Amino acid sequence: MLDWQSSEYDFQTAADCEVIESYEGALPLRDSSPTARRVASTVVIKRVTVGIKEEYANLFFAWSLLDGTRMRVPKPLRLVQSPVESGPPLGYLVMGYLDGRSLDSCHGGACVRATADAVRFLHTHYLMLPETHVAPGPLGGGCAEDFPWGQDGAAKTFVDTDDLEQYANVRLSRYASDRSRRGFPSSADASHRQRDWNIKLQRQTLTLCHMDLSPRNILYMSDGTVGILDWSSLALYPVIFELASLSHCLHVGPLHERAMCRELLAVIKGFVTSPAYEAQEIDEDIAKLEALQSMSIRHAW
Repeated sequence: MLDWQSSEYDFQTAADCEVIESYEGALPLRDSSPTARRVASTVVIKRVTVGIKEEYANLFFAWSLLDGTRMRVPKPLRLVQSPVESGPPLGYLVMGYLDGRSLDSCHGGACVRATADAVRFLHTHYLMLPETHVAPGPLGGGCAEDFPWGQDGAAKTFVDTDDLEQYANVRLSRYASDRSRRGFPSSADASHRQRDWNIKLQRQTLTLCHMDLSPRNILYMSDGTVGILDWSSLALYPVIFELASLSHCLHVGPLHERAMCRELLAVIKGFVTSPAYEAQEIDEDIAKLEALQSMSIRHAW
Protein backbone atom coordinates (compact mmCIF):
# COMPACT_ATOMS: atom_id res chain seq x y z
CA MET A 1 0.00 0.00 0.00
CA LEU A 2 1.39 3.38 -1.03
CA ASP A 3 1.43 6.14 1.58
CA TRP A 4 3.18 9.42 2.44
CA GLN A 5 6.41 7.64 3.40
CA SER A 6 6.58 5.61 0.16
CA SER A 7 9.75 6.15 -1.87
CA GLU A 8 10.18 6.88 -5.55
CA TYR A 9 11.12 3.21 -6.01
CA ASP A 10 7.87 2.16 -4.33
CA PHE A 11 5.88 4.15 -6.88
CA GLN A 12 7.96 2.81 -9.75
CA THR A 13 7.25 -0.80 -8.78
CA ALA A 14 3.66 -0.52 -7.50
CA ALA A 15 0.70 -1.88 -9.45
CA ASP A 16 -1.07 0.56 -11.76
CA CYS A 17 -4.22 0.45 -9.65
CA GLU A 18 -2.23 1.42 -6.53
CA VAL A 19 -0.77 4.46 -8.29
CA ILE A 20 -4.20 5.61 -9.45
CA GLU A 21 -5.70 5.02 -6.00
CA SER A 22 -2.91 7.08 -4.45
CA TYR A 23 -3.69 9.95 -6.81
CA GLU A 24 -7.43 9.83 -6.16
CA GLY A 25 -6.86 10.01 -2.41
CA ALA A 26 -4.60 13.09 -2.49
CA LEU A 27 -5.35 16.81 -2.66
CA PRO A 28 -4.23 19.20 -5.45
CA LEU A 29 -0.85 20.84 -4.94
CA ARG A 30 -2.45 24.28 -5.29
CA ASP A 31 -5.42 25.95 -6.96
CA SER A 32 -3.38 26.83 -10.06
CA SER A 33 -2.44 23.15 -10.61
CA PRO A 34 -5.63 21.18 -9.96
CA THR A 35 -4.46 18.10 -11.89
CA ALA A 36 -1.16 17.70 -9.96
CA ARG A 37 -1.25 16.08 -6.52
CA ARG A 38 1.50 15.40 -4.01
CA VAL A 39 1.04 11.78 -3.01
CA ALA A 40 4.20 11.29 -0.93
CA SER A 41 6.97 13.42 0.55
CA THR A 42 9.04 13.05 -2.64
CA VAL A 43 6.44 12.16 -5.30
CA VAL A 44 3.86 14.06 -7.34
CA ILE A 45 1.33 12.61 -9.78
CA LYS A 46 -0.22 14.65 -12.58
CA ARG A 47 -3.31 13.45 -14.42
CA VAL A 48 -3.08 14.03 -18.18
CA THR A 49 -5.92 13.74 -20.69
CA VAL A 50 -4.29 14.89 -23.96
CA GLY A 51 -0.88 14.05 -25.41
CA ILE A 52 -0.09 11.62 -22.60
CA LYS A 53 2.93 9.88 -24.10
CA GLU A 54 4.21 13.10 -25.65
CA GLU A 55 4.21 14.93 -22.32
CA TYR A 56 6.06 12.09 -20.62
CA ALA A 57 8.63 12.02 -23.44
CA ASN A 58 9.10 15.80 -23.20
CA LEU A 59 9.60 15.62 -19.45
CA PHE A 60 12.13 12.80 -19.77
CA PHE A 61 14.02 14.73 -22.45
CA ALA A 62 14.09 17.94 -20.39
CA TRP A 63 15.12 16.13 -17.21
CA SER A 64 17.90 14.21 -18.99
CA LEU A 65 19.28 17.31 -20.68
CA LEU A 66 18.74 20.10 -18.18
CA ASP A 67 18.21 18.92 -14.59
CA GLY A 68 21.09 19.84 -12.32
CA THR A 69 22.45 22.51 -14.66
CA ARG A 70 21.05 25.99 -14.11
CA MET A 71 17.60 24.64 -13.46
CA ARG A 72 15.75 21.76 -11.87
CA VAL A 73 13.29 19.57 -13.74
CA PRO A 74 11.00 17.02 -12.05
CA LYS A 75 12.37 13.49 -12.40
CA PRO A 76 10.03 11.29 -14.48
CA LEU A 77 9.37 8.03 -12.63
CA ARG A 78 6.73 6.26 -14.70
CA LEU A 79 3.61 6.68 -16.80
CA VAL A 80 0.40 4.84 -15.96
CA GLN A 81 -2.51 4.75 -18.40
CA SER A 82 -6.04 3.88 -17.37
CA PRO A 83 -8.63 2.94 -20.01
CA VAL A 84 -12.08 4.50 -19.75
CA GLU A 85 -15.40 3.25 -21.08
CA SER A 86 -15.57 5.88 -23.82
CA GLY A 87 -12.93 8.21 -25.17
CA PRO A 88 -9.14 8.25 -24.83
CA PRO A 89 -7.41 6.80 -21.75
CA LEU A 90 -6.37 8.86 -18.77
CA GLY A 91 -2.67 9.21 -18.06
CA TYR A 92 -0.99 9.49 -14.68
CA LEU A 93 2.46 11.03 -14.88
CA VAL A 94 4.46 10.05 -11.79
CA MET A 95 7.43 12.31 -11.05
CA GLY A 96 9.70 13.59 -8.32
CA TYR A 97 8.58 16.48 -6.14
CA LEU A 98 10.49 19.78 -6.32
CA ASP A 99 10.39 21.76 -3.08
CA GLY A 100 10.33 25.45 -3.94
CA ARG A 101 8.20 28.58 -3.99
CA SER A 102 6.14 29.31 -7.09
CA LEU A 103 7.33 32.41 -8.89
CA ASP A 104 3.97 34.13 -8.43
CA SER A 105 4.55 34.02 -4.66
CA CYS A 106 8.09 35.43 -4.83
CA HIS A 107 9.10 39.05 -4.49
CA GLY A 108 12.25 40.76 -5.67
CA GLY A 109 14.36 40.85 -8.79
CA ALA A 110 16.56 37.88 -7.81
CA CYS A 111 13.76 35.41 -8.61
CA VAL A 112 13.11 36.98 -12.00
CA ARG A 113 16.79 37.19 -12.93
CA ALA A 114 17.39 33.55 -11.95
CA THR A 115 14.38 32.46 -14.02
CA ALA A 116 15.45 34.50 -17.04
CA ASP A 117 18.96 33.06 -16.79
CA ALA A 118 17.54 29.51 -16.73
CA VAL A 119 15.34 30.22 -19.75
CA ARG A 120 18.28 31.71 -21.63
CA PHE A 121 20.24 28.53 -20.84
CA LEU A 122 17.35 26.46 -22.25
CA HIS A 123 17.44 28.47 -25.46
CA THR A 124 21.12 27.61 -26.03
CA HIS A 125 20.54 23.85 -26.14
CA TYR A 126 19.39 23.52 -29.73
CA LEU A 127 22.92 22.51 -30.76
CA MET A 128 22.74 19.51 -28.41
CA LEU A 129 19.69 18.02 -30.14
CA PRO A 130 19.94 14.97 -32.40
CA GLU A 131 20.07 15.70 -36.12
CA THR A 132 16.55 14.30 -36.47
CA HIS A 133 15.17 17.28 -34.51
CA VAL A 134 15.56 19.94 -37.18
CA ALA A 135 11.99 21.00 -38.00
CA PRO A 136 9.86 23.58 -36.17
CA GLY A 137 7.06 22.35 -33.95
CA PRO A 138 6.67 19.73 -31.21
CA LEU A 139 9.87 18.03 -30.15
CA GLY A 140 8.51 14.60 -31.03
CA GLY A 141 7.26 15.72 -34.44
CA GLY A 142 3.71 15.94 -35.73
CA CYS A 143 1.29 18.84 -36.00
CA ALA A 144 2.01 21.95 -33.96
CA GLU A 145 -0.40 22.53 -31.08
CA ASP A 146 -1.15 25.23 -28.50
CA PHE A 147 0.07 28.83 -28.84
CA PRO A 148 -0.09 30.47 -31.36
CA TRP A 149 -2.28 28.00 -33.27
CA GLY A 150 -5.38 28.01 -31.08
CA GLN A 151 -7.29 25.01 -29.82
CA ASP A 152 -7.32 23.22 -33.18
CA GLY A 153 -3.56 23.42 -33.70
CA ALA A 154 -1.76 24.15 -36.94
CA ALA A 155 -3.23 21.11 -38.73
CA LYS A 156 0.08 20.44 -40.45
CA THR A 157 3.68 19.40 -39.85
CA PHE A 158 6.31 22.01 -40.65
CA VAL A 159 9.24 21.03 -42.85
CA ASP A 160 11.52 23.96 -42.02
CA THR A 161 11.47 27.59 -40.90
CA ASP A 162 10.51 28.76 -44.39
CA ASP A 163 7.45 26.51 -44.26
CA LEU A 164 6.60 27.87 -40.80
CA GLU A 165 6.91 31.46 -42.01
CA GLN A 166 4.71 30.90 -45.06
CA TYR A 167 1.99 29.20 -43.03
CA ALA A 168 2.03 31.92 -40.37
CA ASN A 169 1.77 34.64 -43.00
CA VAL A 170 -1.21 32.97 -44.68
CA ARG A 171 -3.04 33.16 -41.37
CA LEU A 172 -1.84 36.70 -40.71
CA SER A 173 -3.11 37.81 -44.12
CA ARG A 174 -6.53 36.52 -43.08
CA TYR A 175 -6.20 38.51 -39.87
CA ALA A 176 -5.37 41.70 -41.79
CA SER A 177 -8.29 41.13 -44.17
CA ASP A 178 -10.61 40.60 -41.23
CA ARG A 179 -9.49 43.89 -39.68
CA SER A 180 -10.04 45.64 -43.01
CA ARG A 181 -13.59 44.28 -43.34
CA ARG A 182 -14.39 45.59 -39.88
CA GLY A 183 -13.17 49.07 -40.87
CA PHE A 184 -9.70 49.09 -39.30
CA PRO A 185 -7.53 50.08 -41.01
CA SER A 186 -9.31 52.07 -43.72
CA SER A 187 -9.64 50.45 -47.13
CA ALA A 188 -7.26 53.05 -48.59
CA ASP A 189 -4.25 51.59 -46.77
CA ALA A 190 -5.45 48.01 -46.28
CA SER A 191 -2.89 46.52 -48.68
CA HIS A 192 -0.07 48.39 -46.93
CA ARG A 193 -1.24 47.22 -43.52
CA GLN A 194 -1.52 43.65 -44.78
CA ARG A 195 2.13 43.71 -45.82
CA ASP A 196 3.01 45.07 -42.39
CA TRP A 197 1.47 42.00 -40.77
CA ASN A 198 3.90 39.63 -42.49
CA ILE A 199 6.42 38.10 -40.11
CA LYS A 200 9.99 37.19 -41.03
CA LEU A 201 11.15 33.99 -39.34
CA GLN A 202 13.77 32.59 -41.74
CA ARG A 203 16.51 34.78 -40.27
CA GLN A 204 15.86 33.43 -36.76
CA THR A 205 17.51 30.32 -35.33
CA LEU A 206 15.35 27.55 -33.95
CA THR A 207 15.66 27.12 -30.19
CA LEU A 208 14.15 24.92 -27.51
CA CYS A 209 11.10 26.80 -26.24
CA HIS A 210 9.11 25.84 -23.15
CA MET A 211 6.04 27.75 -24.44
CA ASP A 212 4.22 27.93 -21.08
CA LEU A 213 6.41 30.02 -18.79
CA SER A 214 3.58 31.25 -16.59
CA PRO A 215 4.70 31.92 -12.99
CA ARG A 216 2.73 28.92 -11.70
CA ASN A 217 5.08 26.66 -13.71
CA ILE A 218 8.24 28.13 -12.18
CA LEU A 219 9.66 27.37 -8.73
CA TYR A 220 12.34 29.36 -6.93
CA MET A 221 14.46 26.87 -4.98
CA SER A 222 16.15 27.49 -1.64
CA ASP A 223 19.62 27.27 -3.25
CA GLY A 224 18.80 30.04 -5.73
CA THR A 225 18.22 27.74 -8.70
CA VAL A 226 14.96 27.57 -10.62
CA GLY A 227 12.65 24.62 -11.10
CA ILE A 228 10.56 24.56 -14.28
CA LEU A 229 7.39 22.48 -14.47
CA ASP A 230 4.91 21.35 -17.16
CA TRP A 231 6.94 20.54 -20.27
CA SER A 232 3.90 19.46 -22.30
CA SER A 233 4.32 22.30 -24.83
CA LEU A 234 8.10 21.93 -25.35
CA ALA A 235 8.86 22.71 -29.00
CA LEU A 236 11.43 23.98 -31.47
CA TYR A 237 10.66 27.53 -32.55
CA PRO A 238 12.40 30.86 -33.08
CA VAL A 239 12.81 32.48 -29.67
CA ILE A 240 10.20 35.13 -30.52
CA PHE A 241 7.57 32.39 -30.03
CA GLU A 242 8.67 32.02 -26.39
CA LEU A 243 8.44 35.78 -25.86
CA ALA A 244 5.01 35.96 -27.49
CA SER A 245 3.64 33.07 -25.42
CA LEU A 246 4.86 34.82 -22.26
CA SER A 247 3.30 38.09 -23.43
CA HIS A 248 0.07 36.20 -24.03
CA CYS A 249 0.04 35.27 -20.32
CA LEU A 250 -0.23 38.99 -19.55
CA HIS A 251 -3.66 39.03 -21.17
CA VAL A 252 -5.12 35.65 -20.24
CA GLY A 253 -3.34 34.65 -17.02
CA PRO A 254 -4.60 35.30 -13.49
CA LEU A 255 -4.25 38.90 -12.33
CA HIS A 256 -1.78 38.01 -9.57
CA GLU A 257 0.63 36.50 -12.14
CA ARG A 258 0.70 39.37 -14.60
CA ALA A 259 3.19 41.65 -12.86
CA MET A 260 5.72 38.81 -12.64
CA CYS A 261 5.09 37.90 -16.30
CA ARG A 262 5.77 41.50 -17.27
CA GLU A 263 9.07 41.59 -15.37
CA LEU A 264 10.21 38.24 -16.75
CA LEU A 265 9.31 39.22 -20.31
CA ALA A 266 11.29 42.46 -20.03
CA VAL A 267 14.44 40.65 -18.86
CA ILE A 268 14.29 37.92 -21.52
CA LYS A 269 13.65 40.52 -24.23
CA GLY A 270 16.88 42.18 -23.12
CA PHE A 271 18.77 38.97 -23.93
CA VAL A 272 17.27 38.81 -27.43
CA THR A 273 17.58 42.48 -28.38
CA SER A 274 20.50 43.25 -30.69
CA PRO A 275 21.39 45.67 -33.50
CA ALA A 276 20.01 43.08 -35.92
CA TYR A 277 16.79 42.60 -33.95
CA GLU A 278 15.82 45.81 -32.18
CA ALA A 279 13.31 46.16 -29.36
CA GLN A 280 10.64 47.79 -31.53
CA GLU A 281 10.82 44.99 -34.08
CA ILE A 282 10.61 42.39 -31.31
CA ASP A 283 7.46 44.06 -29.98
CA GLU A 284 5.95 44.09 -33.48
CA ASP A 285 6.66 40.38 -33.97
CA ILE A 286 5.16 39.58 -30.57
CA ALA A 287 2.01 41.46 -31.60
CA LYS A 288 1.86 39.47 -34.84
CA LEU A 289 2.08 36.12 -33.07
CA GLU A 290 -0.56 37.17 -30.56
CA ALA A 291 -2.74 38.21 -33.51
CA LEU A 292 -2.12 34.76 -34.97
CA GLN A 293 -3.42 33.20 -31.76
CA SER A 294 -6.46 35.48 -31.82
CA MET A 295 -7.20 34.59 -35.45
CA SER A 296 -6.75 30.88 -34.74
CA ILE A 297 -9.33 30.99 -31.95
CA ARG A 298 -11.94 32.84 -34.04
CA HIS A 299 -11.69 30.58 -37.08
CA ALA A 300 -11.81 26.82 -37.58
CA TRP A 301 -8.94 25.94 -39.89
